[in-house]
Amino acid sequence: VTSRKRRERLIGVLNRVLRHNLRNDMNVVAGLSESIAAAADDELATHAETVAETARDLVAVSEKAKAAETALRDDPAPRPLDVVEVVEETVSELREAHPAATLRCELPAAQQAIATDRLEMVLVELVENAITAGGSQVTVAVVPPDDDGRVTVEVRDDGPGLPAMEARVLKQASESPVDHGSSFGLWMVNWLVTEMGGEVDVAAEDETTVTIALQQGGRDGAPRDGAVTEAALGDDPNSWDW
Repeated sequence: VTSRKRRERLIGVLNRVLRHNLRNDMNVVAGLSESIAAAADDELATHAETVAETARDLVAVSEKAKAAETALRDDPAPRPLDVVEVVEETVSELREAHPAATLRCELPAAQQAIATDRLEMVLVELVENAITAGGSQVTVAVVPPDDDGRVTVEVRDDGPGLPAMEARVLKQASESPVDHGSSFGLWMVNWLVTEMGGEVDVAAEDETTVTIALQQGGRDGAPRDGAVTEAALGDDPNSWDW
């Protein structure tokens, strides 16, 4: 399966996500709005909040789908980046957006890895997902290369942990009608990291840790083990669940 074919698949998924969520969520909005119009007791406030929450969720899913489509169409090539600089800038912006959350960094002075500008989008999704899930403290760490020449970026939080379905989506990028909405952002994370030639893993013990493994950049600016190939991008059709 070529990269072009994989991008065509992504466009198809984006369309299905939008059709499914817009239809179902708007049905919820319409039904509850009718209930509000007819209500005259204490249920009014509850219905109104449900309408507002559903509308916010709908907007969030639409924005994520639009961002993913933009990332797809821009199609940036993986290249050496200082991932420490990317983490520092992203976390600084997230601190301003979420002043109530405690965001920490554990970083070396600098670290080159093969990635794209979409690494920032990946980090924003993971950190905001951790905050939304109830994590009071989120740590983003960059770990120097291991013996296999992989640089890892870790996002750790002290929240209740990812539900099994969301962990599966994050690691495998499975996408089905029941996964649409709530897991779409994590599905997008897997896709974008795979396009960089990287891998995503998740572990939940005392804390939830999402690990992004990227190829180390060589001294000459090339990947340590050669160019990012189709195989490195994970184009095995048996690995996809459509």
